[in-house]
Amino acid sequence: MSKTTFSYQAQRVTYETDVPVSEVLTRLDKELNRANSAGVLQKLLNITRKEDLESAIHGQTDNGVRDFMFFGQIRHDGWLNAYFGKDTYQHISVYTLGNPLIAQTMIRHDTIAGFYVPPKIFVIGNPDGKGAKVIYDLPSSLIAAGKEGELKTAAEGLDAKLENLVKKITAKL
Repeated sequence: MSKTTFSYQAQRVTYETDVPVSEVLTRLDKELNRANSAGVLQKLLNITRKEDLESAIHGQTDNGVRDFMFFGQIRHDGWLNAYFGKDTYQHISVYTLGNPLIAQTMIRHDTIAGFYVPPKIFVIGNPDGKGAKVIYDLPSSLIAAGKEGELKTAAEGLDAKLENLVKKITAKL
């Protein structure tokens, strides 16, 4: 048995917006086609042919109009408010979103990239009920830390797609 430790510096990105958290979440759900996502992750995990995988992804992303699909949401505000016995937390959600067609552009160069895809974004409602923050770790700072070449280029492509998504959902009304 051997153990290796690799240090790297991740970059965290935070977008703050005056857009109400409810609107940010509505926009995010729309961009991820959440309404039509029931069972999509399980379906993708059970596909055995490339053609079927591509067809399922294209169907879920409206033939590439959307970059990402909804894979899951974990809300923390409910249990935190229950635990502390008050409504301190407006809204706290972690969304897992992804696209295997994007993921494969990185994982084929380094299977460890699969540790960081699908990416997550963190949506927090401001305590005063006005506005929200959307936070994510820059994928290339995790996936391609200390690396160059095609892996870095692919990870930077994911950076751009994630940033475009966050800009769409946080843009002023």
